[in-house]
Amino acid sequence: MAKKIAVIVGGESLLGREIKELAGDLFRLQILGGEEEEVAVIEQQQDELTVLARLEKASLKDADVVVLTASSAEICQQAIDWAPKKVPVVDAKGLLDEKPGARLFRPKGPTARLTVIPTSAAQVLANLLTTLAAVHPIARSVVTIFEPASEWGQAGVAELQGQAVSLLTFKPIVKKIFDAQLAFNKLAAFGEDSKFSLAEKEARIERHLASLLAAANGPPMPSLRLVQAPVFHGYSMSVWVEFEKSPNKIKIEAALTKAGTDVRDDSLEPPNNVGIAQQSGYAVGAVRVDSNNPKAIWLWTVADNVRIAADSAIAAMTAVVRA
Repeated sequence: MAKKIAVIVGGESLLGREIKELAGDLFRLQILGGEEEEVAVIEQQQDELTVLARLEKASLKDADVVVLTASSAEICQQAIDWAPKKVPVVDAKGLLDEKPGARLFRPKGPTARLTVIPTSAAQVLANLLTTLAAVHPIARSVVTIFEPASEWGQAGVAELQGQAVSLLTFKPIVKKIFDAQLAFNKLAAFGEDSKFSLAEKEARIERHLASLLAAANGPPMPSLRLVQAPVFHGYSMSVWVEFEKSPNKIKIEAALTKAGTDVRDDSLEPPNNVGIAQQSGYAVGAVRVDSNNPKAIWLWTVADNVRIAADSAIAAMTAVVRA
C-alpha cells in the first residue's frame, strides 16, 4: 500500500523537525517553511543547509493530511484556507483550539477536519491525575508547571542561550521573545512588550486539561500555575494531590508503572528534564506523603515537551487519514 502524503507546514521549527524524524517511515513527507516573509526558509541539518519551499496553494493539492507546526497564526490559517476541504488538518502546536469546528485530539476519540493536539503539559497531567484517581478518589490538587524556553520555538531557545552568554561576558542582553531576563531567573509573566503571553499559555493548558479530564470522567481540575523556567527543553512539574482518604504510596507507584509511566522509587534519583530528553511519555519520582497532611502526596513529574507533542501529532495523523 502506498504511503499517505503528509505536508508539514513549519518544517524548520523544533516540533516540525521532531515530527519529520519520527514520521518518515509512516508517511511520504513534504516539508514546507513556516515563515511569513516572502523568502525560502534555509534549514541547517548537521553540516548541510536545506532550502525549504514556501507555503503555496499548489503545494497542498496532493496532501492526504496537513500538519501545522509553524509559530505564525497567519501562516497556519493560510494553510487551512488553501488545503482542499476534504483534507484533514492537524494543529500540532495546539494553538487553534478555539477555531470553529476544531476538535481536541484524544486517542480513539472522534476526528474532525481540524484536529488540535493538546498542550504537552495538559496531556501529561490528564494521564497522571486520571491514573491516580483510579487508585484513590482525588479531593483536590495543585500543580506548578515549569515551562522550558523551547515551548516558544527555536527563537526562545536562542534568546535564553544568548542571554546567558551576554550576562557571563557583561554585555547587554536581548529581550525580543520574553522582554525580560530569563537566564538565571524565573518569570511569572513576560515583559509588556513581548508578543507572547504566559497567562494565555496557562489558560490554554487549563482549557485542554479540562477537556481531557471531562472526556475521561476524570478527577476535578487542579489549580495551576505556569512559571517560565531558565531551561532549554523539558517540562518539570511539582504536583500536590489530596485524596479523600490517606493514600497508599506503594499502590500509587504500582498503578503509575502499570500505566506505562517511568516511576523512580526511593532507591533511585528523581527524574529531571535533562534525563527525559527525546523520550516518549513522562517520568515521576520523589513521591512522598505530605508531612502536614496525611491524605496528600507530592510528586515530581518531567516530560520532553516536544516529543510528547510529536508523538500525539503522529497518532492524530494516522487516525485522520484512516477516518
